[in-house]
Amino acid sequence: MPQQLNHIDSVLRRVLARWAARFTPDEHIQGRLVENTILEILRRFPEADDDCTIDVQLLATMRQVLLREFGVHPAAANEGSSEESCSD
Repeated sequence: MPQQLNHIDSVLRRVLARWAARFTPDEHIQGRLVENTILEILRRFPEADDDCTIDVQLLATMRQVLLREFGVHPAAANEGSSEESCSD
């Protein structure tokens, strides 16, 4: 049996867990979303813009991870959206 992810052991994981709970009520998906968001941030960190606020960057990354997890094409999800990117 796989070990359950304990995503309440750090401040970052606690913040991401609260955000993940707003995306889905499923605790397993929440845990996966938290961990995949952290992995994505670590992978993309060198590309991060120093002028971006970290909370905006983290939430945007979590949203991208969620869309990818559910197979939603980002262009379709952004139609009609007026979100601004940090790099603008």
